[in-house]
Amino acid sequence: MNINDVIQSLAAVRAQKPLVHNITNLVVTNFTANGLYALGASPIMAYAKEEVADIAA
Repeated sequence: MNINDVIQSLAAVRAQKPLVHNITNLVVTNFTANGLYALGASPIMAYAKEEVADIAA
């Protein structure tokens, strides 16, 4: 993988603006969300087991 591959991959992610469901511990929630925003994704930081089925649907 070279820099052009990375640039193309990042452009593809940003073009699709994926919705990403995260199940992380509370210590890294903000860090993970900010990283996903920086990549062009839209994070959902939901970890309650009652929410999983609704989010995955």
